[in-house]
Amino acid sequence: MTNWHEYLQCLERAGFRGAKMITSENTVIFSYALWLIGRTDYAVPLDRLREVLAR
Repeated sequence: MTNWHEYLQCLERAGFRGAKMITSENTVIFSYALWLIGRTDYAVPLDRLREVLAR
């Protein structure tokens, strides 16, 4: 599974089920950047990263 698909699962866990629920595209891009930094630079475990970003 790619990082993007893993990130989308994180958005679903946070309660976002459709595009109409997201009010800012910039927030999605910023949080995806945090996701990538956590996964690649800091090797944060997937479950922990999902939980933190879903909050």
